[in-house]
Amino acid sequence: MLQLSKRLASKGLKVTLVTAESTPISIQGESLTSSIKIEPIPDGFAVDAGVKVRSFDEYIEQNLAKLIKKHEVSGYPVKFIVYDSVIPWMLDVVRGFGLDGAPFFTQAWAVNAIYYHFHQGTLKVPSEGGSLVSLPSMPPLGINDLPSFICDKTGAYPSLLNAVVNQLSNIHEASWILCNTFLKLEDEVC
Repeated sequence: MLQLSKRLASKGLKVTLVTAESTPISIQGESLTSSIKIEPIPDGFAVDAGVKVRSFDEYIEQNLAKLIKKHEVSGYPVKFIVYDSVIPWMLDVVRGFGLDGAPFFTQAWAVNAIYYHFHQGTLKVPSEGGSLVSLPSMPPLGINDLPSFICDKTGAYPSLLNAVVNQLSNIHEASWILCNTFLKLEDEVC
């Protein structure tokens, strides 16, 4: 996200990188411009006296609202929010403030395409190691080519599989999608 912020700032945009207060972020030695500001917001892991919330998501939403209001009076109102794709509910939050936003998918787009087809139910994982998987705009894939979460027969990491697959739960609702890709290698997938 920091590298994306630098890229956006290089295009003349004023960028605020919002991170959870409990997330350690090391930017010493980073060459930040005056166009990038780091804003940690409380995430509920530190004691916040008097705040009553039902969930982590609600806590983040409340603190994001405070940050948006703070920027409204600063002379630099928020105009667009780019958020990590693993929190797809952020699109609803952003639109609730009358703004638009875009998920940023940090994995290679070919991996996200596999997760997308798995989420849609159009990817059937072969039971045999020698079987091939055929997906639109991709070469045939063997079971060893698929993300390990999808092929895990033991179900050892259900919450991680849920997180990576559900990041695509509202992809058709987003007006913009930002992805990390190697365009020359993933031209057909993109």
